Amino acid sequence: MREFSIYCADLELSGEESFLAKDLPAALAKAEKVVTDLAKDADLLGRVDYTVYPSEEDPCDGEGLEIHLNPPEPTCREEEHEWVAPLKLVGGCSQNPGVYGEGPGIVAKDVCRHCGCLRIYRSHYRGSYQGPVLSDEGDLSYREDHYDPEDVERALLG
Repeated sequence: MREFSIYCADLELSGEESFLAKDLPAALAKAEKVVTDLAKDADLLGRVDYTVYPSEEDPCDGEGLEIHLNPPEPTCREEEHEWVAPLKLVGGCSQNPGVYGEGPGIVAKDVCRHCGCLRIYRSHYRGSYQGPVLSDEGDLSYREDHYDPEDVERALLG
């Protein structure tokens, strides 16, 4: 067993969070759980970057990782949300309502036709040796009761 430490500026961790693991893969799995739990306790949402490294080594030589913590989906008046993107409410263009470019990524908005909750997704781009690559991880946020469901229905009818 080796001792591993976590560095995470978002959580103000600089090596004081340490644990035992048999190898790096086991340490990475343990660290993800530790960081996820600490971030949730701190009500931290979005991207959280952290580094896992053997305690006797320099953190700069560690394995850099990130997690994405999204808020739970709010409950709907109906059994489940029915997400729609009426152009009059979420904007965008008619071919792709609710979708906008933002920096190298996108923002996509849609709304629940039952409860009026607005859902916003922000994508992330990552650099690679071949150039930027769209990540399948992004940040979700919700705004409950943002629209009146009757307004959503009117917007869908045109």
